[in-house]
Amino acid sequence: MPNHHSTALASLLSVLCAVGATIPASGQVIPGAPYGGSLEAYYQTWDVDEGSGTTSISQTYVPVNVFLPFTDRFEAKLSSAYVSMTRDNGFDPSQSVSGLADVKVQADASFLERRLIVGLVANLPSGQGELTGVEQDVVFDFVSPDLSVRTNRLGEGFNFGGTVSFANALSPTVTLGLGASVLSRGAYDTSLPGSSSLIHLSPGIEARASTTLDVLAGSSVFRLSSILATYGTEKVDDVDYYRIGQEWTIAADYMVGYAMGRGQFSFGVSELLRFHNSVRSNGSFGTEAMSTNGNYLVLSALNDYQVSPRLRVEVTAVGRLVGANDFNVGDSKVWEGGLGATLLPSENVALTLGGRYITGSGTGFSGRDRSITGMEGMFRTVIRISQ
Repeated sequence: MPNHHSTALASLLSVLCAVGATIPASGQVIPGAPYGGSLEAYYQTWDVDEGSGTTSISQTYVPVNVFLPFTDRFEAKLSSAYVSMTRDNGFDPSQSVSGLADVKVQADASFLERRLIVGLVANLPSGQGELTGVEQDVVFDFVSPDLSVRTNRLGEGFNFGGTVSFANALSPTVTLGLGASVLSRGAYDTSLPGSSSLIHLSPGIEARASTTLDVLAGSSVFRLSSILATYGTEKVDDVDYYRIGQEWTIAADYMVGYAMGRGQFSFGVSELLRFHNSVRSNGSFGTEAMSTNGNYLVLSALNDYQVSPRLRVEVTAVGRLVGANDFNVGDSKVWEGGLGATLLPSENVALTLGGRYITGSGTGFSGRDRSITGMEGMFRTVIRISQ
């Protein structure tokens, strides 16, 4: 088994340094779209059992998004959030961490009859990034891949990057899309779980490349996609310490629309292949001999149906199968089902209520059997302002 201190630090860094991986490899500029914004609220609660008692964790996540379509060819998006995470192991006093997340900015412009999209992205370090060791210990409970948490970070450093995407019709029914993104992630100070001292974390650079092929057949669309993510070396106190291995996602999706535009049904399958990390161990930095990563297989289904002109109902089902790593731990099988309803009181306002139930089991990184049970409730308000 790997060194426990190095494994804990590497697991934390894999989260701290992968936050920016959510930047898109492609964008979209919609002509005539109205100004708008959304306010969402999610509450999740989980019971996690690894054989030594049940730990209850919960998260409140309240994101705010603003959409600014300045022209038919240029638009911007702003977003931030309030985040609160709590842990109660049944023995010690409950612990929590809360605060504002960073402000994220994305601006996209379209060219060549909107086939080419060029974008800039930035993360403004306005949130709570300098967490104490106790607060980081709470965050660590939200890291496990079998938990479909909304977020596991509050703040970080100043990030800046760009995206580019190009779509080309190969025929009347076949469209090829190519995308790429790069993000430079700025340094910031934070702590390790249980530590009373700060570290200076430099996450480095990450890049993505994507390919998408859409095939249209009547009211159906079949999509094949591939995304390759590459990460730079992360430094702790200016010393090379960790590099996430390359990640390759391949996916196939099928979507069919209902008659009269009353909704759609979709089904998808995706596989995330995760390659060996590089870590610092015993004073030297190099690629892991045995991988601490497991691959992911995700199955998903969505049925979105317009019951009436003012009401839409959405039913979702997801299965996430996480494979064991080379140490034969960390595997899990997680299943979740969701139900949501969207009320449209006017053409410019949408109100959504929904919930999910999640259950799963597997082997924790401690090597003991692990089971999880979770529930989520959500509310979303979307307001559009016609131009």
